Amino acid sequence: MKKAIATLLALLVPTVALAGETWTENFNGLGTGQDHDGSCSVAHTTAQTASMAACVLKGGTKSDQKFTDCACNCQAIGPVQVCSCTVVLAVTCNTGGGAPPAPTPAPTPAPTAPPK
Repeated sequence: MKKAIATLLALLVPTVALAGETWTENFNGLGTGQDHDGSCSVAHTTAQTASMAACVLKGGTKSDQKFTDCACNCQAIGPVQVCSCTVVLAVTCNTGGGAPPAPTPAPTPAPTAPPK
């Protein structure tokens, strides 16, 4: 039984989780609005939202993140100013050198008949 469980775990644990690797995922954010600061804020939010599952999908955890400077192009269109801003978010992921934690066991089912 122990051999079967060990074999099953070896098949289910992703290779990257066993390697203890570190990698970087990059995400672009785009924001538009009527001012520089508001458009940059939206750009940061879109990049952050896109990165939410960056590390988890590959069996790791987020260890760090860094935004580039916000680059904007603001133009007056008639009486209204329109800004379009971009930012890049670099997310550093790692596996910590070991397998991810084991899932928590399922709760014990309630008894179906009263004890005698």
